[in-house]
Amino acid sequence: VWGVPYTRVSAARIQAGLSGIDVLLVPDGYANQAQQSLGNKGLKALAARVEGGGRYVGYLGGTELAVAAGISTAVLQNTHTAAPGTLIRVRLDPASPLAAGLAHEGTPTAWVMYNNDDRMSSGLGSPAASFPAPGDPAFHTSGLAIGVDELADTAAIIDEAVGKGRSIVFSFDPNFRGWTEGTQRLLWNALYGPDPAAPGAFSASQQAEARKAAMGAAKALPALGKPIRIVVASSDADLTRALLLKYGAEFKELRKAERSIFLIENRQALSREEHPFITDLARDLRQQLTPISFSMP
Repeated sequence: VWGVPYTRVSAARIQAGLSGIDVLLVPDGYANQAQQSLGNKGLKALAARVEGGGRYVGYLGGTELAVAAGISTAVLQNTHTAAPGTLIRVRLDPASPLAAGLAHEGTPTAWVMYNNDDRMSSGLGSPAASFPAPGDPAFHTSGLAIGVDELADTAAIIDEAVGKGRSIVFSFDPNFRGWTEGTQRLLWNALYGPDPAAPGAFSASQQAEARKAAMGAAKALPALGKPIRIVVASSDADLTRALLLKYGAEFKELRKAERSIFLIENRQALSREEHPFITDLARDLRQQLTPISFSMP
């Protein structure tokens, strides 16, 4: 749509220092696999490039990679939401260059496509966009939005100074299937907009502590790739668990008082048609209970 010139870069080129690349855009993907491909050499080279004046823009898996490389202090945590593709309105910081062109009377806002994404806290970065709490005049949703109150006052976008460079990370996909017009301008500003006027200044010990906290939180996330997510009422958790064990699924269970979330391993990001047993599992679930939501990447 934009006709933006770009170069696809390999792990080897990142390891070599990304010469000639001003902005590195890292979209969603399996962050653990990216880390393995880059190795310590690649992660250090990536950090050095950003610290030397480069710009890093990442979302979802790209955000996790930024944390692993030490160029973002965003703290990521699992959510207990049942919102598999829900529009949620976020509040933008009018002082942020990422909000350029989106201002109107009062505080600027934008609609984001939220798909049970991780909750993100800002660390040492500036929250360029945040999720309002229910009851806030800026709060609004469209679609199944169970549990999105967990996102209240957390960051949707974090803009962080890294040495002479900058990292911009999103907790959601700003380019969902290439058609989310509500966040196109945000992505454009992240790629081409100016740096903030006054980046934050923190001591070396503050930075080290924040990076340690962010990395610890990221490592606690389930290493399941792009998991299949099943949300059921708490009363149906035992039956769902038994079905998953029957199919030999690798999964992690997250519990909330009124619902349970099952995250099923999907490291290859398989679709429903490609997955070996998910169609049969979905049929069995429907026959025995009514899931709150059932979503795949």
